[in-house]
Amino acid sequence: MRHIKKIVIAITFCFTTFVLQAVPSWTVNESLYSNSMTITSIIIIDGTELTSSNDMIAAFVGTECRGVTRLLPSTVLGHSYAYLVINSNEKAENIQFKVFQSSTGSIISLANSYNYVSEASVGTQTNPYIFSNKPITSSSIETMSFGITGESVTIDSSSKTISVTFPQGTDVTTIHSISSTSLGSLATIDGDELSATSNLDLSKPITIIVTSQNGTISNWTITASITTGIANFENIYDVLILPNGTIQFVGISEEALCTVYSLLGQTIVKNKNCTERLDLSTYSNIPVVIRINNQNKLLFSKLIIVK
Repeated sequence: MRHIKKIVIAITFCFTTFVLQAVPSWTVNESLYSNSMTITSIIIIDGTELTSSNDMIAAFVGTECRGVTRLLPSTVLGHSYAYLVINSNEKAENIQFKVFQSSTGSIISLANSYNYVSEASVGTQTNPYIFSNKPITSSSIETMSFGITGESVTIDSSSKTISVTFPQGTDVTTIHSISSTSLGSLATIDGDELSATSNLDLSKPITIIVTSQNGTISNWTITASITTGIANFENIYDVLILPNGTIQFVGISEEALCTVYSLLGQTIVKNKNCTERLDLSTYSNIPVVIRINNQNKLLFSKLIIVK
C-alpha cells in the first residue's frame, strides 16, 4: 500500500512539474486580419527585467490572441526586446496582455492595456515601451549633466528641483544637457522632447515636464547660477567648429590630448593631439562630449554639436 502511495505521489509531482513548465499554445492567424500595429518593448515582472528568449508575451482582445512573440536579447543594447505585432480588423479596440515567464512556468496578466491604433509603432530600442505586472508610475529626472568642466548639479527629488552651478564666464543662454529619466517616462520642454540637441536658456528658471508611461505628470524646475573666482575653461581654450565637420582648438599646448565620447560613453577618438584638426564629419549634427587632458589632468570638457 505504501509502495502504491509513493508511485501516486511521484506521478502527481511529475504531472505538477509538467503543468508548471508547459509553454502556452498562444497562436494567431495573421491572414484573418487587415491591419496591425507594433510595440517595441521590454518586460519587467516584480521589478526585475525578463531576459530569457524562452519568455513570451501575447496580446488579447477578450480571449482571442491577436499577437505573440518571444524575447530577443541584445548584448549590445543591454535589453531583451519583445517586438510584438498586434493584429485587428477594427479601428479601435482595447488590448490586454499576458506574459509567460519561463523560469517559473507562470502565466502573468500585466497591468498594461493599450487602445489599438492601426499602423501605429510604439516604442523604440532606445526608449522601449515597458510591460509590467505593476503600473509604471514614476515620473522623475534621475541624472543630468551639461558637459561643462566645473559644473555642479544637485537633483532634489522631494521638491522636484535641479540646481546647477556653472564656472564664471559660462554662456547659459544656449546650453545642452545630457539627462536620464525614470524607466518608461518622457521629459519635455515647451512641448518638445528633451534631448541632447535641445537648446536651453538657463538665464532664468525653466520647467521640464516629465510624464510617466501611465500618464502621471510631474513638473521639474531647473535653476542655474554662476560661481565667482573659478576659471572658465572656455576662456582658456577656443573650439572652432568648421563647416566641413572638423574642429580646431586654439591656444592650447602641444602636449595636450583630446578624447571624444558619444552620449552613450563610447570612445570615438582617443588621445588625439589637440594641435591637429579633428575630423568628426561622420558625427554631423550628433552631440558628442570633448575632453582635453594634459599629463592625466582634465583641462577641458564640453558637449558640442558638430555642424
